[in-house]
Amino acid sequence: MEFHDYSTTHDVAKRLGLTDKPADRFYHEMQALAIAAHRHGVPGTASEFNRYQSELNWYTIGRPYYKLWPAVIPLLAGVGIDVPVEYLRAPFASFLVRFPVHENPLRISDQHALKAVLVNDGLNDSGKRRIFLWLDVGEFDFAGMPVLTYCQLDCQPGMGIEEAFNRLPHQKVAGLVVPRELQERCLRVVVSVCFLATGADRLIDPEVLSKDLARYLDARERQPDAAERMVEKARRRGKLGWNVGQHERVLHLGRPEKHEAGDGEVRGSLHYQHQRRAHFRLLPTGKVTFVRQATVRPDLPAPERAAGYRVVT
Repeated sequence: MEFHDYSTTHDVAKRLGLTDKPADRFYHEMQALAIAAHRHGVPGTASEFNRYQSELNWYTIGRPYYKLWPAVIPLLAGVGIDVPVEYLRAPFASFLVRFPVHENPLRISDQHALKAVLVNDGLNDSGKRRIFLWLDVGEFDFAGMPVLTYCQLDCQPGMGIEEAFNRLPHQKVAGLVVPRELQERCLRVVVSVCFLATGADRLIDPEVLSKDLARYLDARERQPDAAERMVEKARRRGKLGWNVGQHERVLHLGRPEKHEAGDGEVRGSLHYQHQRRAHFRLLPTGKVTFVRQATVRPDLPAPERAAGYRVVT
């Protein structure tokens, strides 16, 4: 399976012959230019500064990434995230979510699909927590630099994740417009990666070299030390990554029925079986757990539209 990668500003500048400086020096100089331009009222320079900081953070911690396999994308893009934002913990201060080159349902058009999302768990100008999402849909400017759409979570305690996402004004962009609905689906994917990566769900497996994959799958239960050595071998080769849903079978279903509450509980009497939406639930202990999609009342007959369901492996 082939996945998109993310080209940073430093990557592109090196490729175009515009710099030969190491990443840290390059970004510090670019940030200084952004600050100077911001003081002169040049629009968009504050977001440029934040992008440079996000990319620098990503370089600093080894460019970690999570690869989303096609079967789980619809599940995670529609998952329930009714959890206070203070319980959202990123696995790294900055990390990348990579989408497959083929079979990716998160699209704007036939020509443009979501390629990657760079996530940065940082601070705003007042020193308060803010999470930045940089969406790459394969657009470039006249100079050959990637054009990104960015979203923000204003992480105020007591606020729900979706409320934090929608609290700040939406950023106007020139060029290709990423619909807000697609941005919200990206949010659910990113939140899912955060909760799954910091939990214990087996939807996530560490990246290993292709030649070691079969041995790793055989060893991870019976020989954990040997499996860990294969993971460390991959990381020495620059693969600080994880696969999300690589070995999962996921049922593609429609939206939950209207009588289903957001917490997965069902209200009223049922005449047909239906699907409970996958969601994250905050337990009294303060732990967030993943509740998988499930059939409610499988003893009842399936609705007529169930004939159109299909299993994707």
